[in-house]
Order: sequence, then structure tokens, then C-alpha cells
Amino acid sequence: MTLAQECAWAVWRGIVVALPAVWIASALCAVVDGGSQKPASRGRRVVRGLIWAVMLAPLLTPTLLVAYAWRPTALAWVRDPAWVEWLYRGLLLARYAPVAALVLLLAPPPPVSAQAMHAGQLLGRRFQPGLWWRGPARRAIVAGAAVFLLSFTEFEIAWLLDIRTWTAVIFDAQAARVPLDQMLRMALLPLACQAAVVVPVIWLVLCDTRLSGQTAPPRLRGVGSIVTTGLYLPVAFVLGCGYPLWIVAAGAVRGLRPLLRQDLTVGTLQQLGFGVRQGALAAVAAVAIALLLRRTHRGAATVACVPGLFGPLIVGMLTMTLFRWLPLRGVYDTIVPLSLAHMVWLLPIAVLLVALLGPRRAQAMHAAHLLRQAATPELQRCGRRLIGHLWVRPLIWAGFILFCMAYFELTATAMLAPAGATPATVMAYNNMHYGQYDVLSARVLMSLLLALLLFALVAAAAKGMQRSAKFKVQIAK
Repeated sequence: MTLAQECAWAVWRGIVVALPAVWIASALCAVVDGGSQKPASRGRRVVRGLIWAVMLAPLLTPTLLVAYAWRPTALAWVRDPAWVEWLYRGLLLARYAPVAALVLLLAPPPPVSAQAMHAGQLLGRRFQPGLWWRGPARRAIVAGAAVFLLSFTEFEIAWLLDIRTWTAVIFDAQAARVPLDQMLRMALLPLACQAAVVVPVIWLVLCDTRLSGQTAPPRLRGVGSIVTTGLYLPVAFVLGCGYPLWIVAAGAVRGLRPLLRQDLTVGTLQQLGFGVRQGALAAVAAVAIALLLRRTHRGAATVACVPGLFGPLIVGMLTMTLFRWLPLRGVYDTIVPLSLAHMVWLLPIAVLLVALLGPRRAQAMHAAHLLRQAATPELQRCGRRLIGHLWVRPLIWAGFILFCMAYFELTATAMLAPAGATPATVMAYNNMHYGQYDVLSARVLMSLLLALLLFALVAAAAKGMQRSAKFKVQIAK
């Protein structure tokens, strides 16, 4: 197919995935947030935490791991491409429906609340386009647009499942050393398709002037939400997390000893170290810029996030063009272009995470600052610890999420990694085309365990900060 046909098919696939994702997300919101108006018991909090963990597991599982696990199934269905296409759509739905749920839960409230919509229904008109457009449609459109953009720009799973998309066409052109100006011309059509979605969403966000208050997210009622969630969660967990982890772990158990016998550990550790370094630089830069944008107007922050919404492939191509400009050519073969591309791509998520931390903790932060100005040194130290608990600790979690995204990203990494410093994710991706074998599974598991080790260190530091804050409060009392 031509590039235009690939784009048209990707647009259709994004719509097919986005529509049920928003519907499922409404049910997920009703289950995880349905009782937020009343204090929940400890048992309900545990159940809600388990639901959150199962819901977010497919989203947090690296795409390379998912594609590696399902590639043999796609090859077995090579004579039935329709089945492979539906498998791909199911993996996208399992992965990105939680994104729609997060948008519905965390987005600013629409101008018309759920109570106003109910009052309109009591007037006798079941469907009122004006109220619907200024009410639940706002969040639903933003959530659907987020899922559409993620599905439209997805590359790793599609490529290893042998599904041709526009991202594969452009990535193959880059691997074939096609001139950069020709690649940019090829990217104009996909960029226009994404802009057709991004621009209306930005307009909706900027036109919504209400920044305070909360309304109930759009949700299914009663048994419908429970049934939908009960059917979605186990299937999505198996497709997007459970089965891939089982495949990789089973192969890694058999392949770890051969990997250690071969003289490959030094090179593998160097590849892992480069991935950790560039991921950490991108995450820290994204969080720092998000903190600066938090002090600016919401419109300026929204505009600054627009380039990252086009995905890592387009961002990587634009970064490559920028650093081939003569004044910047001297740092082209360094870690700077890759870290910049990842920072731009991660900035929308970083701004969202930072924005969610501030308003909900404003009163607690004010109390902590008052403690810092207290007369006794004990209370001052207590205030500093509370600030660390309320602000630094959430920023550490946000930075870790961004680090994992940059650490496992492929397209921009393959395009911009310096010579002789290929990350482990790119090496694993190149070897995955030859099928599943035990040594490769061990390498993939080693990459995953390194991220989990960093996660454990971050969790330990955050837990220690929380206990220290509680201990200081008890001393102050």
C-alpha cells in the first residue's frame, strides 16, 4: 500500500480503538472513583488499589516485551491477516483504555456539570446537543483523542507483528538512508492527520475557562460498569502484561546461564547503562521544564506541549533536522539530540503530572511552609520534612514514570543514538526479528529487572521520606 493508504488505515484503526476505549474508560471510572464522595473502608481501599494495579499494568508494560511475546502468534496467523489485525487492535485497546480513564478522572471539569445535565433531562428532553457538547462530550473527546494519537503513532508492536503502518514506512526509509528532506516530505501527511486531532483538542482545552471544582466523570451506571470492568480487566491484563511476562520469564530461566557463559555481560551492561543515562537526563529535564511551565499561563503550557503530542518518531525526525544545522552539527553525535527529543516527547505527560500534584496539595503545602517559619527548630525541621513528603516524593514518582518511558522508547532512540552507544532496547529489537530464543529472553528480562531495581530504590527512598516525616510530626507534638 502507499503511504496515503497506510495513513488512512491507521486513522481508521485509531478510531476503532478510541471509541470502545472511551466506553470502557467510563466503566473503569465508575468502579475506581464511584465511592470517592464517602470515606472508604480499608477493605474497599485495598480492592480499589488492586483494580488500579491491574488496570495500569498493561499500560506500564514495555511495548517491546508485548510485541516479543505475541510475535510467534502473529507469524502463525500469517495466512489470516484479519486475525492479526484484530489481535493488534486488542493489544492497543488493552494498553490505552487506561489512558482514557486517567483523562476522564483527572481532566478539568466541563462548563456544564453532571447535575446540570440531569436537570436538563428532567425538563423532558433526553438529548440536548448544546448541553451535551459543553458537558460530557468535552472529556470524552479529549480522552478519545489521546487514545487515537497513541494508537496512530504506535510502532513497536505493529512492526514485530508484521502490520504495515505509516510509522514502519518512515522508519524503514530512515534505515535505508533515505535523504532527510525526502523523509520530512513523507511525514507531512501523517503530521497533518495528527494536527487535525490536536488542534481541536487544544481549542477545547483553551476555551474551557473553569479551573476549579470537580464533577463526576462520565460513567456507566450500576451493573453495567461492574460487568464491563469485570470483563475488561482480566482480558487486558493477560493480553498486555501477564502472558508477555510469562513468556519472557520462562525463556530467561533457561537462557540466563548461556548468557553468562558467553562474554556478553560487559557489552550488555554498557548498553543498559547508556539507556539509564539518557532516560534519566530526559526525565529530569522534562520535570524541570514542567515545573517552570506550571508558573506560566495555561495557554503557554499547552502550546509548549504540542510538539510532544505528535509522537517520538516525528519528534525524532525534527530533532535530527535541527541538529544537522551547521551551528549544532558539532553535538549531533552525542547524547544531547536524543535527550532533547525524549524531553520534548515526555513534556506533555510531565506537565500533566506536575499540574495534578500542585492544586490538590495547596493547603497542605501552605501548612508545611508555616511550620518552616515556626520559632522552634523542631517544627522547622518538621516543615521541611513535610514539604519533602508532599512535593519531592510525588516528583520522584513522576520522574520514574518518565524515565521508564524514555528507557524503553525505540524509534527516536534508534534514529538519534550516538555511534557506538546503542541502547539495550534497540539491540533487543534488532534481535527480535529472528524469533524467540532463551538468551534474548534473558537480555530482555535483564533490561526489565534493571528498571524494577530502580523502582525499588525509588520506592524505598520515598517510603523512608514518608516515615521520617511522620516521625518528625510525632516529635513536634
